[in-house]
Order: sequence, then structure tokens, then C-alpha cells
Amino acid sequence: MRQRIAIDARRMARREVEGVGHYVRQLAARMPALAPEFEFLLLTNRPLGEDKVPSGCRQVFLGRAVAEGSAQAKAYSPLWMNFIVPGYLAREKVALFHGTNFALPALGCGRYVVTIHDLAFVRVPAAFSLLHRTYLRSLVWLGVRRADHVIVGSVAARNDLVELGGGDSCPLSVIHHGIDECYAPSDDIPYLTCVREQLGLPSRYILHVGVMEARKSIETLLKAGVPLIRDGIVDGIVLAGRDGPGSDLVRRTAAESTVSSKIHFLRYVPQQLMRGLYNLARVVVYPSRFEGFGLPVLEAMACGTPVVASDASSLPEVAGGAALLFPAADVTALESALRRLLGDARLRADLRLRGFARVADFSWARSAAQHIEVYRRVLG
Repeated sequence: MRQRIAIDARRMARREVEGVGHYVRQLAARMPALAPEFEFLLLTNRPLGEDKVPSGCRQVFLGRAVAEGSAQAKAYSPLWMNFIVPGYLAREKVALFHGTNFALPALGCGRYVVTIHDLAFVRVPAAFSLLHRTYLRSLVWLGVRRADHVIVGSVAARNDLVELGGGDSCPLSVIHHGIDECYAPSDDIPYLTCVREQLGLPSRYILHVGVMEARKSIETLLKAGVPLIRDGIVDGIVLAGRDGPGSDLVRRTAAESTVSSKIHFLRYVPQQLMRGLYNLARVVVYPSRFEGFGLPVLEAMACGTPVVASDASSLPEVAGGAALLFPAADVTALESALRRLLGDARLRADLRLRGFARVADFSWARSAAQHIEVYRRVLG
């Protein structure tokens, strides 16, 4: 009889699948073929469409669906994890539970693996409310102490966990994310034209991809981009990502800018349009003050678009010498880096080639295999 591996797949069931949801989906699509001795159960709190359940996995809908993003959903999440999940794990004799987003059950017994994506709430406390910081700290503290094995996405995240006293109490592995095969250069003119028209993109634009949060320091990009637009070097700045905690500062900075009409807010962009969005951009900027990994850096490189990123936390590790780096939150340095890049065709071509080479080091197949290795180790 195959051993059962249960995975917290709630982020896969969201209407708009982002970061953690992509991580879970990519693993679930690959792990069954790599480990036929396991039965993979995707635990969700709202039904997944059958077309979204990867082959070799089984969806398990637990509890009841609540309105996404509502106060009720936030209150229901700990109830789901700490009472509904442990009952299911015991009842179905699940061999191992993987908490893919910081959280593990406080109750029950069994084998546990937890993924800690980052410790931004410690490194950039001002970007989080006191209540949110307290909640995340308790999740990480409990997760590390309950887990038989901890997974982090970068060496930087591992170092943070160890430095802050949570990384030496159980085995810990650094497993990098991969890059989706859909991200690649495109010369499909009809497709690119469709993307430009559908999203209302300017001719030459600077792109940022990611949830608009305080820790992302997007206002640094907006301030650095103003003189570039004014001097006719680019035609606009495009921000692709939903509003998150701190987005009010980004929108206020944009509204007060002398080029406010040239700043485009796209909110969430479906994946089928993302390849075109990256390909059409002149440069992708990732100015974040803290990242556990920074997947848009790789996605841009895979599409052949040069990247300018801050030198904070995991970003130099992910960029691996294939991006221009600048001191986080330094508007002048970012403007200088953008002027240098956009004015030098040879530099752009060099970064393009280095980006392709860097992306080759990241693979979801390798990441899935390393996760399977962890499961096998925990289960002996």
C-alpha cells in the first residue's frame, strides 16, 4: 500500500494563483512520476476544478469554502489547519503532511515538513502591522518546532532562520524554485501585438512584476523612473500585480508624480499574457528590500529581458551575476543603473546571454526531486 503524502494546496485553489500557489502547483505536477511509492493528496479549503488537479494527485476538499480574502477567511484559516487537518490526517493514516506556506498543525501527531519562504516580517518589520508580524512569528516558531524537516528557498532565507534562532532545532534544506517552461523569448508578432493591445502597454516601458507590498520598495522605482520618462528614454512604467499591504504608498507616489499618466497599474495578469508582458518590456526592475527568492527575476531572464535588482537578501543569489544590482531603496543609484542599461545595447545583449545561462541552473523537475528526497528521508 502506498504511503500517503498530504500537501497544503490551498494557494492552488485561489482564483488568482501567485507565488506559493505556483510553487505548489509545479511540485504537484512533477512529484507523482518521481515517487510512485507515494499517494499525493492535495488538501484544499475550496474545490479545485478537475482540470487543475495534476495527474497522479488526488484533491481532498476539507471544511467549507469561505469568501477569498475576507475577514472570515482569515479567521477560518487557523481553524482549518489546527482542527480540521489533524483529524483528517489521523483518520486517513497519512504518513506525512507538508505545510507549504509556513503553517503546520499545532495539534495531532505525525511526520511534518514545512516550507518557510522568508522572514520578511523580521527583517522589514515596518512593512507589516503588529498583528500580522505576531501571527507570522508564531507560525514560524511553531512550524520549526513541529517539523521533522524545514525547507527554505534560498541560502539567504536559511541564514536568516539560523541567525534568528530557528534553524538549528531540526534538519533544514535549501531547495531553489524552478522556472516554468512557458517563459521564453517570443517573436510571435500577432501574440505580442495582442498582449500589448489587451493590456494597454506603452511602446517602451520599465516593468515590475509582483504583489504591491511595502517591502517591495516600488516607490523607489517610480521616483527613479520619472527623469527617464521626462527625458524620453522610456514611455512609461508598468506595474503588474494586485494590491497588497502598503500598496496605498505606491498609488500615492504615482498620483503625486509629474508623470502620473505614464504609470500603468495592471493588477493581476493571467499567466498566458505574462510571457508577452516580459518580452515587450525594455527592462524588468525588482527593487525589493527583502525577498525569500524573487521568481520574477528568473522569469524575465528566461524571456531575454535584462534585469535591474536591488542587492538585498536573496536577490544577488538568484541573479547570480546576470543582473545589474543597486543598493536597496537608493533612488539615485537605480536611476543611474537604468540610464546605463538603456543607453548601452552591448550591455543589454550581454545581460540577455548571461540571463539565459543563469536560468539553466533552475528547474522545477530538480526542485521536485529534492522535495521527494526530503520526504523519503523523513519517512526513513
